[in-house]
Amino acid sequence: MIYTIEAAEISSICDLTCSYCPHPTMKRKKHFMALKTFIRVCEKIKELDTRRDEPHETLALHQFGESLLHPKLEQIFEIGRLFDLRLSCATNTKVLQSSLGPPILELLKQYNVEVDISEHLFKSPQAVIEYAESLKSLGINAGRGTAIGLAETMGGNTKQGFRHHEWLKGNISIPKEVAERECWYLKEQTVQVQANGTIVSCCADAEGESNLGNIMDPNLDLVKMKNVYWKGCKTCSLMPTYWLEDEEIEKMEGIKNEENMDDSNTNTILGSSKTGK
Repeated sequence: MIYTIEAAEISSICDLTCSYCPHPTMKRKKHFMALKTFIRVCEKIKELDTRRDEPHETLALHQFGESLLHPKLEQIFEIGRLFDLRLSCATNTKVLQSSLGPPILELLKQYNVEVDISEHLFKSPQAVIEYAESLKSLGINAGRGTAIGLAETMGGNTKQGFRHHEWLKGNISIPKEVAERECWYLKEQTVQVQANGTIVSCCADAEGESNLGNIMDPNLDLVKMKNVYWKGCKTCSLMPTYWLEDEEIEKMEGIKNEENMDDSNTNTILGSSKTGK
């Protein structure tokens, strides 16, 4: 199976300190991805495309950090355009709602970047949807965040949707064979590239522990590389919600499935960084 580079974390710096996110206590370096690293990511995507029947067109620009803080955002977008890649990013919208927002919004519109509005600064799913609609009225390709979709799936319980940000903190123990069967990243050989170029198996790997190599390594062979089952797989709270059957969740958690879970499985700052790093 040919690898898919799903995301390039152009910023491991964030302007929020959410209690449920590992970012505030993340030990790896917090910085912006160098342009040469981003170019290498794009080159590797195109290299892999020569082995596919259909090209991989969309590249996400986030993992643990706020993408729109990157001081060279326009260059990032232009590089993506030159490689004929459709770009997307998740944003907490803090910078968009600041005085620095207008030029960033213009870039998002100009380059037609898909914008996923996360729920961090909003009090309800409806508030997220309304903000996304306001961006759409400006000609920006915006949509609601994943956790809001989950919340609606769970009967409008926003708190229940938010709990799915509690990565790797579950009380379950997922066997390797289950993860390899059910985890999208393992099944589809999909990887993320962190800000320093480290390639990781999982979007929830904050510290780069599922290290598969570095995108800047001249000897890197993405064709021979294989995703790994790492310690985070054992307690991943995302995987059961999306893919496992109710009975399997019951068995692994050792608890009776609650009625309210019956349906849960069907469903820049441009130049603003003071150091400019």
